[in-house]
Amino acid sequence: MPDPYSINVTANSGRVTIQLCGEVDKEAVPQLQAALAAALSAAPDSLRIDLTEIPYLSLSAMGAILAARARAARAHTDVVIPDPPRVLRKFMDLVDPDGNSSKPTAAVA
Repeated sequence: MPDPYSINVTANSGRVTIQLCGEVDKEAVPQLQAALAAALSAAPDSLRIDLTEIPYLSLSAMGAILAARARAARAHTDVVIPDPPRVLRKFMDLVDPDGNSSKPTAAVA
């Protein structure tokens, strides 16, 4: 049985951080999508998606993150994903090799 997952959201001075913990499988995606949508509806200056505490990220979760990243770009919200899992970095490079869906800035630290 997979590890339980949690999604923690904090907001501070125009910056929203979403921290994912545990295995983010397809059952977690609706909760992830809701958290990302709520964070972006607050029109933050920046959105930080912290994936450092996850051992597994499903393809559908990666899709939700990339969709939120594109939505954030359209709203001129900076997105930072510090030290993303290798598979997500490769997926981002494959889907958006020039970073066009992530303008004005989307940093993968």
